[in-house]
This record gives sequence, structure tokens and C-alpha cells, in this order.
Amino acid sequence: MAAPTKRRAAAPTAQRDMEKELAAAGTLKHQLSEIFGDDHDLALLRDTLEGETDLLETLDRVLEQMAVDAANVAGIEKFTTTLAARKKRLEDRYSTMETMLLNALTILEERRLERPLALIFTKAKPAKAVITDEAMIPSQFFKTPEPQLSKADLLRALKDRRDTLAQKLAEIAERVEAQAMSEQEAEAARARAVAAFPAIPGAELDAEGTSIQVKWS
Repeated sequence: MAAPTKRRAAAPTAQRDMEKELAAAGTLKHQLSEIFGDDHDLALLRDTLEGETDLLETLDRVLEQMAVDAANVAGIEKFTTTLAARKKRLEDRYSTMETMLLNALTILEERRLERPLALIFTKAKPAKAVITDEAMIPSQFFKTPEPQLSKADLLRALKDRRDTLAQKLAEIAERVEAQAMSEQEAEAARARAVAAFPAIPGAELDAEGTSIQVKWS
């Protein structure tokens, strides 16, 4: 019995290729309508393709739109970068001028100054925790179940240590002044106080200060 011969695939015909192109063009237009139906920027493209039947022309119109979109994205990115840089310059300039106003009020020994455009006044700047090395901070200051640093608890502990240690050192200084303790004894007492209230690893307390406030008229 003779072995069966392998059937050759039918050669493509112009009619079959046209059917594929029409199907591909139709699918492309349908997808554009379904996915970007509410996109007003593509209204012109959809209208242009509405009566288009040639696949290559359809592809060219889509490629043109993609080129326009790519150019717009590049332009927006450049504009955003420029805008961010300008925003930073303006913020820095504003901050520098705030410092200049604070210096002026300090020299005048005034806490507030009213001008036609705004009221300038000083305000106590609260202390804040400065994280120098988060990995070194004890676990008690991280919230659970997911470890998350509690800056409020950390700031409270830093301020408590500062205030308690300051009180202890002030008491030692008063005893020295009252001659109830020798300087040598005071030195040992200070060392014991510092050892009893050790610094918190990985964080420190930013010094409280004064900031300038501007209340625009």
C-alpha cells in the first residue's frame, strides 16, 4: 500500500488576503472604539477610520497617532521637570526671604510687625525628631504588626529624656552652688545621670527655635 502523500497548503489568493486585511482593519477599529470610546482626543482618528477599509492606511493612521502621543509625553515630561525645578527655586527663595525677615525682626527686637501687605510675626518652632539611622532605633518605637516607625512616640521619648536630664543636671548645679556637693562629686553625679538616661540610638532631637510667619492681608 502506497504511503499517503502530504497535502500541500492552498496558495494564498488575492481574495483571501483581502478578507484577512478587512478583518484586521475591522478588529483594529473596533478595539479603538471599545478601549478609547470616551477619549475625546481620539475622536478625529475614529472619524477618519470610520470609512477606511485599507489595512495599511488604517495602520498608518494609528502609527501617526502613536507618534503624536509619544511626542506629547516627551513634551509633558520635559515641562514637568522644568516646572518642578522652578517650583524648587521658588520654594528656596521664599524660605530664604523668610530667614531674612526673621533676622530683621531679631535685630529690631520685635516679635511682630504689621505692613500693608501682611502681618509679620515670629512663632516658636516645635522640636522634631531627626532620624540619623533608622536601622539603629530600638524596636519599641516601631508599630506592629508591620514594623512602622512611630515618630510621635520617638519624639515624646526624646523630649522626655531631654527634659528629665536637664532637670537632673540643674539640681546637681544647684547643689554645687549651695556648696552641698563638691565639683568632683558633681562630675560623678552628672555621669550617673547621663548613664541613667542614655541617648536613643539612631535619632536625635532637633533644637527648638523660632520661625517667621507671614499672614497676608
